[in-house]
Amino acid sequence: ERANVVLPIIPQPKSVQVYDGSFVLDSMTQMIFSTDEQKKVANYFNQELKKLAGFSCRIELAPTEKKSISFVQVDSLAIEAYLLDIGDTKITLKASSEAGYFYAIQTLLQLTPVGEKKIGKTVLKFDQLSIADQPRFIWRGALLDISRHFFGPEAIKKLIDQMAAQKMNRLHLHLTDDPGWRIEIKEYPKLTEIGSLGDRTNPNGPAMYLTEKEARDITAYANERQIMIVPEVDIP
Repeated sequence: ERANVVLPIIPQPKSVQVYDGSFVLDSMTQMIFSTDEQKKVANYFNQELKKLAGFSCRIELAPTEKKSISFVQVDSLAIEAYLLDIGDTKITLKASSEAGYFYAIQTLLQLTPVGEKKIGKTVLKFDQLSIADQPRFIWRGALLDISRHFFGPEAIKKLIDQMAAQKMNRLHLHLTDDPGWRIEIKEYPKLTEIGSLGDRTNPNGPAMYLTEKEARDITAYANERQIMIVPEVDIP
């Protein structure tokens, strides 16, 4: 075991042990899972891995002798806690909930090194280690005020991705204030026809607001990343 190792993870996990040796991840590595929650997180990891390294892992339902990333249900773990073990031929992620698996995967993504080419294919080398982690605070949030300064769906999704990477779980969306009303409610069209014109950045700007469809899409995007959206609507 190596002493006094600080890993490039935000926030720092509750406990970390790093050992000599490594695990080499490549496109032949199998992902093994048994529940729908595990499958969702495995697919998310593959999608992010593809962006980072240009390849994804194989999805398997039954273990074989090959290198693997295995999801293991441990009901005794706290709701957002996880255990991550990286050995020489196996990475094991243990959790009791989708959020726990998701945070284990975020830690793995933060540990992902810059790809090294090996015989024409990309491989990623991880230190062997054991991490036990769970959040210190139940509510880990950020606030975005889109009433005073409107940010569209893409900017909000970018913020959600950054929050997810750092295991934050609440996005407070400030949707209404004196500069503008920023969410479509079809029963009350004047809220957006009149109320969403301009913002502090551009007082004479056009109507700026999230459509119902965009709001639902952002909510689903946040939910997939274990983030609850807390809408703030002030009514005079």
